[in-house]
Amino acid sequence: MVPTGGGPVTVAYPRLLLLPPTCMEHRLTLASPDVVIVANLDLVQDIGRIALKNLEDKKGRIMAKTLARAVAKQVIIEGLANSNNENTAMAVRTALNIANLFLEQADTRSWRTLPGQIYMDRLFIPPGEYTVQSAACGGRPHKLQNILVKAGKTHYIVHDDRFIVAAAIE
Repeated sequence: MVPTGGGPVTVAYPRLLLLPPTCMEHRLTLASPDVVIVANLDLVQDIGRIALKNLEDKKGRIMAKTLARAVAKQVIIEGLANSNNENTAMAVRTALNIANLFLEQADTRSWRTLPGQIYMDRLFIPPGEYTVQSAACGGRPHKLQNILVKAGKTHYIVHDDRFIVAAAIE
């Protein structure tokens, strides 16, 4: 908030706080009656770092748009507050500036849906039906699903630890 002669100007700039990962150990287990395969997954993409770099790269553009929006809001507030009655103008200006204080927020919607990191491994496994389990940080494994692996086919198991749902794609 920046105080001005016409009232406070509220400017909201997004920031991204990267918390250190709670663990770096992710394991995937595929089990059939004949074989158990355990894969230790490797970090292949740190999306949090990419998002932070993206924000830094767009800092000037975001700040210019934020300031332009703040100036436009102040022009509108002043236009609505212009009145012959000074008390009414002051009341309108104050009410609109207070509303603006609560309404101005940085746009962080796109970051909330992203995973922080992506882990992956590539396995060659014999055909058959497997029960797939995921475990992180040496914790208890969570059953994801059963998959039927066919000879000569490529299968992908997509799982987000933030959600219970997993998908197998052939």
